[in-house]
Amino acid sequence: MDSKSTLFQEVGCEWNLEGLYRDLGRVKARLLWAKQGQPCPEFPTAGDPRRSQLSRTERLYLRGFLTGMSIKALATVLEINTDALRTELTNKLYTYLKALLNWEGRFCHRRALAMLAERPYRISSVPIAEYQNLKVYLPAQDSAILEGRDREWEHLIHWLQRNQEERFWVIEGAGGTGKTALALASVHYLIQQNSCPFQWVLFTSAKTHYLTGMGLLPGCRSQQTLEQLLSEILQNLTSDSDRVTNEWNDRPLPDRMRQAWTLMAQQPMLLILDSFEEMTDPQATLAFLYELPATVKVLFTCRYRLPIARSLHLDPLEPEAALRWIMQRVPETGWPWSLGQYRRLVAAAGSLPGPIAWGLGQLAAGQPIAWVIAQLEQPDHWVTQFYCANTLEALGGQLAGQFLLALSWFAVPVQPALLAQVAGVDPEAHATWAHLAKLAEQSMVTLHCDGRYGLSSLARRYVATVGADRLAPTQAMAMRERWLQWAIDYVRQHGQGDRLEWLTDHQAIDLHWDTLNQVLDWCLATGRLESFWQVFQPLRGYSHFRGHWSERIARDAKAIQLARQQQNSALEARFLFDRGWTHALRNDSQSLRQACADFEAVWQLRDHLDLDLQSDLAINQLRLAYEQGSIDHGDRWKHRVEQLIHNPQLNAEHRLRLECQSLYYEGDVAQQAQNSAEALRLYTTALKKAQALGWQRGTAYIQSSIGQVRMAQGQYSRALRELEASYRLAAVIVDQRCCAYCCKHLARAALAGRLRKESRNWAERAIDHFQAVGMVTEAQEMEDFLKNL
Repeated sequence: MDSKSTLFQEVGCEWNLEGLYRDLGRVKARLLWAKQGQPCPEFPTAGDPRRSQLSRTERLYLRGFLTGMSIKALATVLEINTDALRTELTNKLYTYLKALLNWEGRFCHRRALAMLAERPYRISSVPIAEYQNLKVYLPAQDSAILEGRDREWEHLIHWLQRNQEERFWVIEGAGGTGKTALALASVHYLIQQNSCPFQWVLFTSAKTHYLTGMGLLPGCRSQQTLEQLLSEILQNLTSDSDRVTNEWNDRPLPDRMRQAWTLMAQQPMLLILDSFEEMTDPQATLAFLYELPATVKVLFTCRYRLPIARSLHLDPLEPEAALRWIMQRVPETGWPWSLGQYRRLVAAAGSLPGPIAWGLGQLAAGQPIAWVIAQLEQPDHWVTQFYCANTLEALGGQLAGQFLLALSWFAVPVQPALLAQVAGVDPEAHATWAHLAKLAEQSMVTLHCDGRYGLSSLARRYVATVGADRLAPTQAMAMRERWLQWAIDYVRQHGQGDRLEWLTDHQAIDLHWDTLNQVLDWCLATGRLESFWQVFQPLRGYSHFRGHWSERIARDAKAIQLARQQQNSALEARFLFDRGWTHALRNDSQSLRQACADFEAVWQLRDHLDLDLQSDLAINQLRLAYEQGSIDHGDRWKHRVEQLIHNPQLNAEHRLRLECQSLYYEGDVAQQAQNSAEALRLYTTALKKAQALGWQRGTAYIQSSIGQVRMAQGQYSRALRELEASYRLAAVIVDQRCCAYCCKHLARAALAGRLRKESRNWAERAIDHFQAVGMVTEAQEMEDFLKNL
């Protein structure tokens, strides 16, 4: 709950939260003391749990209540159970409110809000310019979100109210991050709270267009030059604005600047300069602002970084924060879309408030969410261009533009040395650092505290699609080649060639998995089959254990087609085998038929196979034959396996693993024949060989099978120990399929041992693992198991 304890702060613009916290806290204290049959003292002692204050959770629920959201909608935003929230509110907050309002009878949300509005808790709706004799020239608050901006909000409020030394502050960030919304909301909040320290507040903007839920709208009062800015100041800060404007328009620029300084020095003033990046004479404007009197504070919003010490940088929102904002809108709109579809919308918009607001406007206009997502996923859609095109234009034709293009090819933030490597320049050269600094000036680029550079997904798609057109074809291709070589080197260092094991730390591959996927797809799209294999081969164990089976099968299919086009039989056989092996893991009838077909096709290409691949093919054919109950067919493949085992040219480690697998599958046959003693002997022998080899995956599967034998023998305690040991090992090597089967057998063993609760927990875990790897039949089997539990 701590991560959500600052939600719904925006209701403070309409409600006196501090007053409600205070009075409801006193009610709470009275009720707690009354429950103990004692009168409530005026000042309870420090540390007494009955002190007159609401808890952080109660304050959060109160703010959610004041938004007008239903209990169901509030529970969705807070990600908690609806019934549990209803019980919590009824027992606590609703009780406090009824006592505060002297209300008898059934609680009604709408009536409670109306009664609170009649008390001093509702902030007056008097026009903001009437507070404190303020002269305020502000547009209406932007509807863009402030969800997830609590830290930035607090810093900005503190600067506006208290910090007298720092006269300049800039809110910087890429287009669509909500810079203008944050500036306006902060000032509106201070005014409505009657705590604004300024007598004049003036908003100016150099923005020529606004992207809204209604589409792209022109800016009708854009101040893009110093002269236009001065005219706006003089017009708004004088009583007879028309006469003064006409009088001063013909005066020299220095005279108008002096007059503006004189007017702005008379009272404390806040000047907001929105979209400063669109000013045509930024240096002259900064010079004018630098000499303003100490009575003036200036708040900038800008898409690039300004040389100003105090700044707030707005990155894209955290996806969950953006999702919470959307879900707050859903109850009032009645949209029928699912939570998964809203997540896709957030991802398509790169978690940027601006594109999300446009998308919500399209939903309100009746467009289906699939259409909105498809529009935002188009790399060169006009919404994306609105936010990204200026940055690409500013850096086009420069080394900084090459760095930006290289950055768009990485799905995660990377160190500048890697950008220099892809661009083909010396990372320590002065020119390199100068252009990295130019790249860093663009707020579209996120700078991390450890020195890494990053882009939002929306910006990555746009730059990757359009950026290469700004370079000569040979230059862009040379960068791609260096990017490809980085991927090959990276998987050699952190990957592993053994598809049946993953002994290395998976976190390095986790970090760049999305980028490596892009490399694989680029190789296939450009016909680079050999390069594809160089990246793909060290990742086979990882993609198996992580459960990336569907993507792997799809890429295998494309690689097979490409190998046939290029008449590369050796690689065709490898990809056919890989696809067949992956299909066989799924264990449903359709997948097993496809596996058999692929293995037969590989056998037709056996002249192109080395001994290791021949042995892999033979043992998998043996396994399929046994699983399908074809003993005769299995015996033929068993004979071929034995021939390979005794082949002196076969790698020694491969020979031992082949023996281990053969024993394991013979144990499966004995278990199916209900010969538990023989199955246990074969499995135990296989386990010793696997442990001697250090083969963790084999050890995990064999221990799981031994656990099943123990269960069949009625030894439930020993079965649970074996299966739990197998699960722990499978979890360490992150083998989703093995984890799934372990959980399945643990659920059955726990039920047999009359541990119903543990059985349910294991069954739910099994379903999650089976679904993760697309094993639909097994997942449904466990769903049925749960229903009958």
